[in-house]
Amino acid sequence: MEIDIGGFVTGFIKVKGGLFFMGNNFDRDDRWPMVRVQLDDFYLSEFVVTQQLFEAVMGYNHSQFRGLRLPVTNVSHDEAQAFCTALAGLLPGKKFRLPTEAEWERAATAGTRYRYAGSTSESFSLSRSSSGTTRVSRRTTR
Repeated sequence: MEIDIGGFVTGFIKVKGGLFFMGNNFDRDDRWPMVRVQLDDFYLSEFVVTQQLFEAVMGYNHSQFRGLRLPVTNVSHDEAQAFCTALAGLLPGKKFRLPTEAEWERAATAGTRYRYAGSTSESFSLSRSSSGTTRVSRRTTR
């Protein structure tokens, strides 16, 4: 699914619902017991909300590091909720909201029982420096 807001197009990915176990069973920490959760299918934004999109919808941007394609930062939970409401106001018939904790975990683990999506022991992240250099980091757990 794609949406167009004033020429800015962004996509959403359908995440398959279903029954899964949520929580931490990797460190045998009783503070985060595994819980069975049933979810319906849902859509999640394909990318983080950029400063360009946030500013187009909200009319302001108080991110510390500026760049239209950079993620919006320094946004409170209330502002994130207001963004979802304002976005829905621009697209009649569409509803937007923040994902629940269960939806976020389902998407982050790709519905697997692994700690990280795709692997039991590795995770990868991308970061971009102020000079525009992209760095890939790999983390291995034992």
